[in-house]
Amino acid sequence: MSVISAKSGTATWTPTGGSATVVPDARNLKVTDVANLQEYGSSGTQGGTGRKPGRSDHNGSFECYVSDYADLPFAKGDKGTLLLKSDGSSELFNGVARIGDIDWDVDIEGGGLVVATVNFGEDLSTN
Repeated sequence: MSVISAKSGTATWTPTGGSATVVPDARNLKVTDVANLQEYGSSGTQGGTGRKPGRSDHNGSFECYVSDYADLPFAKGDKGTLLLKSDGSSELFNGVARIGDIDWDVDIEGGGLVVATVNFGEDLSTN
C-alpha cells in the first residue's frame, strides 16, 4: 500500500456522459494505492509460499471550500472521471471513480465557507 498526498492542487470531475468541472479550492488531496497480492503454496515453492499480483485499485479523499452545498459538481454515489493534480502538476489520480461519503464542516456561528471532505474509490466496474 502506498499513499500519495498534496496539501493543495486541483480536482476535476467529469460525470459519465458530461462535461469536466473544476472542483472549487481543492486541498489536502490523498490517494492510496491498494494491491491485493494473493498468497499461494505449491510444489514449486518448496514448502514456502509465493505471491501473485491480484487486483489493484485506489481510494482517497480531498477537501474543498464551497459557499453552498450545490457548489459541488457531484453527490454521494455519483460515478465519473476524477483527475487530481498537485500544485506542481503531478498527477495523483486519473481514473473512473465513485464518490463515497461527503463530510461537511459548517461554521454555524461565523457563517464562513463550508468545507467538504470528499471520499472516493476507484470504480473498475463497467456499469
